[in-house]
Amino acid sequence: MGKLWNKIVKSKQRKKKVNIFIKRQMDTAGVVRRVINKPRDIIPRNPALNPDTLLDVPEFNFTYNDADTIQAEISELYTYSEEPEFVWNAEAFNVLFQAKYGDNKNWKECSRDEKIDFIIYLLEQCELVDRNRRSQAMRAILYLVQGVFYQCSDVDESMANAKENVLLFYTCDGVHIFIDLFNMELNYLCNENNLKTTNRNLSDNQEMRVIISILYTVIEFARQIHDENDEQWTNFQRLLNYELSHPNDNDELFASTLYHAICVFCNAPSPPLPIRKLLLLLWKVLLYTLGGLDEAFEQKNKARREHDLEPISENPTKVIARMPPILPPLAGAECLEMQGQTEGGSSARRAKRQSFTKQSALDSDVANDDGSGNGTSSGTNSSTDDDTTTLASSSSASSLTSSESMTSLASDASSIDPATTLMMKELPWVPKVRQKDLEAFLDHTRKKFVGFSMKDDLTTLIGLPKPIHESIKILKQHLYIPLSEMQIKNEDEIVKYPLSKKETIVLDTPAERLYRATLTQIPQFLIALLKLLLTSTPTAKPKTESINILCDVIPEEMPCSMVQTMKLGFDINRHKEMIVKAVSAILLLLLKHLKVNHIYQFEYICQNLVFSNCITVILKFFNHNILSHIQAKNTIPPLDFPTCVIGPQPELTADLFDVPETENYCWRNMFSSINLLRILNKLTKGKHARTMVLVAVKSAPILRKTLRVKQAMMQLYALKLLKLQTRYLGRQWRKSNMMAISAIYQRVRHRLNDDWAYGNEQETQTWDFQTEERALRNKIDIFNQRRYHRLSLSNAHNHNNTNNPANASTQNASTNEFDFDSFTPVNNDLLTALSSNQSLGDQDLPEAFKRHYEEWLNDEVFNAEQQTDWDALLQSKSIIIY
Repeated sequence: MGKLWNKIVKSKQRKKKVNIFIKRQMDTAGVVRRVINKPRDIIPRNPALNPDTLLDVPEFNFTYNDADTIQAEISELYTYSEEPEFVWNAEAFNVLFQAKYGDNKNWKECSRDEKIDFIIYLLEQCELVDRNRRSQAMRAILYLVQGVFYQCSDVDESMANAKENVLLFYTCDGVHIFIDLFNMELNYLCNENNLKTTNRNLSDNQEMRVIISILYTVIEFARQIHDENDEQWTNFQRLLNYELSHPNDNDELFASTLYHAICVFCNAPSPPLPIRKLLLLLWKVLLYTLGGLDEAFEQKNKARREHDLEPISENPTKVIARMPPILPPLAGAECLEMQGQTEGGSSARRAKRQSFTKQSALDSDVANDDGSGNGTSSGTNSSTDDDTTTLASSSSASSLTSSESMTSLASDASSIDPATTLMMKELPWVPKVRQKDLEAFLDHTRKKFVGFSMKDDLTTLIGLPKPIHESIKILKQHLYIPLSEMQIKNEDEIVKYPLSKKETIVLDTPAERLYRATLTQIPQFLIALLKLLLTSTPTAKPKTESINILCDVIPEEMPCSMVQTMKLGFDINRHKEMIVKAVSAILLLLLKHLKVNHIYQFEYICQNLVFSNCITVILKFFNHNILSHIQAKNTIPPLDFPTCVIGPQPELTADLFDVPETENYCWRNMFSSINLLRILNKLTKGKHARTMVLVAVKSAPILRKTLRVKQAMMQLYALKLLKLQTRYLGRQWRKSNMMAISAIYQRVRHRLNDDWAYGNEQETQTWDFQTEERALRNKIDIFNQRRYHRLSLSNAHNHNNTNNPANASTQNASTNEFDFDSFTPVNNDLLTALSSNQSLGDQDLPEAFKRHYEEWLNDEVFNAEQQTDWDALLQSKSIIIY
């Protein structure tokens, strides 16, 4: 009876459940029918994913460049809190101009000689002891280089006046005078008696901000405005570049002075320096003296020719101009849930699943056949300048022919019009093969088919089957030898054979002069930049021990109205974005140009950045809603210079903050985000230890979020970072992120024989990361010690004798005390020594000889015919040089 009763109860329960899903429904004939709904129509489910909200991301029509337009760059120099100072500059100019020429004359009516005479008068006033009169003259000069805006009717006229006044200012030697004023003001602000520990604001650094604004405007006009028809302007650009890239009268590079100022600011107690203006000035000095992307590309090709390597045919700038963005790849769970929302039977779901595996979302070439294109690019391949590439000639004749054909193919592709390239269905980059990959492949095949290996032999193919011959031909066809490998090989030979292998002639390039002048400052300088970057990130929380970066944006009187408070909030956010922009641009410039100059200079910068936790700082920057950061609007166009001082000005109201803009992105935020991704690529590419840092801090989800920004260059560098660590992320991650894997295949350059997507051997192989970094550090130390040991010793001696807080923490370039001069052969032949062109330096002459130089000339040169006084040899002051 118990079993029968249980069956009856279960039957009633099933019937009751079925009745739940029955509802009455009337058909078109008016007959009421009972319809059974499916359980999934009744059971509540999780909120459905909307494909439109996931994939409908705006596309950003952003073109990467060295900097923004000249008007935008100059307007970003000034904060909104500095708006009243524009009036002060004009008033200072009017007072001094009327005192010299009277009230009946203005600047436009003056002749060129009168303008030069007045600028010289202002420069003389700038050298007065009275601080107030000196400040008034500097403000008058700033008003001139700003374009005498109150006498202009539009912005174009103001820019034309500014260009003319900048040329006159340089003609009167104003740049040298203001560099000296900069040094004097820096010493004044760094004086402990003048330090102000609390309530720092704009009034604490007025003179310094005026000096930096003048120098910045002069450099920016010289860098961005090119007028080949104006010979005076061309000579001005050339001379200014020479002066900024060479040491001044004090044997100090101006960039080194800026390094020192930034280091001092980031050490406690920090002086009230305008850090934003300092960073922007240093960025423009480096950009003007070292060059931008195109200059780095040309310098690299020039260096490759000097090392007998094929020049690079693929110009990254042209390649990236043809690359369309990909649709943001979703995680596997999101894709499967979106597929489950589609109505229909199992066949429809199977069709959907098949379309997912085919990665139709990444076929942007098909979707963009109407004109959005298939190209790609990176300013430099992943983290390297020599990785941006072309083919290298092989030793065999057959591979040389293949290399020439591929080089011509790449040059033809780069010369094709971008509009026609949009329809081409091909990979954007020519694949590459490293020489060690070719050697490993030959070694493996020889052991397999022949039974032995042949070291350093890439031509002998006896005993290998024909398919292996074809494989080796393809590998040689895409063989690429980086410039860095040649430099490392040369350094290894110098260290291994110090007596026979001579040091190559070090070219006197701007990058070499910069590295030599700032070598001992580099570690502390990079730490200071990372501190500023960390303090300026959008997710940074204010801390009591953090650096005060707002002393050049906080006004002397705090706002009392809601509108003024909103304006200050916009200004502070804009101020932080400028700092991130300048820091990222400075680091990228140093990495790009130093890598072309010498690989160990590049590695020295990289290792100091890695040891200062640069990787985690950059990932912290991206660990927020990067899409909203790109679209952030912290700009008030009516308050930008020179719009805020030309023509009628609107009243400052809350509606002024909602002025619509033409672009759907912020240029500086997109620029800085791309720069930081490129820096991260340069730090980690080819370094297993640093790649494992990316894996350890779980950077893959952060980088996958950046792919939602539909901008080709930003997506490309994010995909490169994902490619580096894909082999370490495991099979499950690759399975759930197949859209990202397909995007890497489609966009990133292929390296033949690179098993990056699977990496089965990596699961069992262990890496000694400390040994790898330590070996690299030893090579860098030997390089710095051999080339710059005298410089490091002299600077270390000077730093030990000073109490400067910035120099006290500066590390020496090398701790290796090995003296390489002991291996330098000495010329003992009198005739060849006298006929050589090498002159003795001051450090090689004894002090006694310098003191009695005139007496030695009279006794040994002018009176040579007289008999030698041998008794004079007994006197202590006599010097005899053999």
